[in-house]
Amino acid sequence: MSDQPTENPPQDEVKEEKKEEAQEEKKEEAQEEKKEEAQGDKKEEAQGEKKEGEGEKKEGEGEKKEGEGEKKEGEGEKKEGEEDKKEGEEENKEGEEENKEGEGEKKEEVLNMEEEIINADEENLENDNEDKFEDKLYEYNGKQVRPNLLKFDVTNKIKKRAFELGFESLKKYTSEKEMSDYIKERLDNEFQPEWQCVIGKDFSVAFSFEVENFIFFQIEDCYFLFYKL
Repeated sequence: MSDQPTENPPQDEVKEEKKEEAQEEKKEEAQEEKKEEAQGDKKEEAQGEKKEGEGEKKEGEGEKKEGEGEKKEGEGEKKEGEEDKKEGEEENKEGEEENKEGEGEKKEEVLNMEEEIINADEENLENDNEDKFEDKLYEYNGKQVRPNLLKFDVTNKIKKRAFELGFESLKKYTSEKEMSDYIKERLDNEFQPEWQCVIGKDFSVAFSFEVENFIFFQIEDCYFLFYKL
């Protein structure tokens, strides 16, 4: 058996194969990089979409809060409206009460006017009868006597009653003090106190008196002075 020499591939072919292998590796690396870049882009897009979704979610929550705030404001305005309505009702009630008070005051004024008219009519009637009772004759000591009116500042009613009490006291008592006490008691009861009564045939006094509460007259030889302090 003879030894044959082994054939070695040419160096050019080896270089070419290595070159092709290197190119293949570069292509694979480029593909891997592209694949990674694509995945990174997708990931970034997904993250961006996720962030946008979260932003939209937050915006939605913000809008929801704004809506709740507007709702609360609407409820607040509604409450204010109800309070305004209540205040308006209270004002209406106050107005009605004031109207009622005004009507009451008006009625009172009418009543007061009616009372003044009645009092004026009574006064006129008293004035009409003034001469009649001043000229009236009273029975005293078996004869008809007319009182002598000296000075006065009283109503006709008090004047007439003073004459009557003067004659009554002359008939009932002989003591001037008893006469004075008797007349004072009746004047105080009928025309309010404090009446002062001075009776006698001769006296002098100095005093002040209330308006329309003074009368000085004479019956025969006896003088009667009635006044209120």
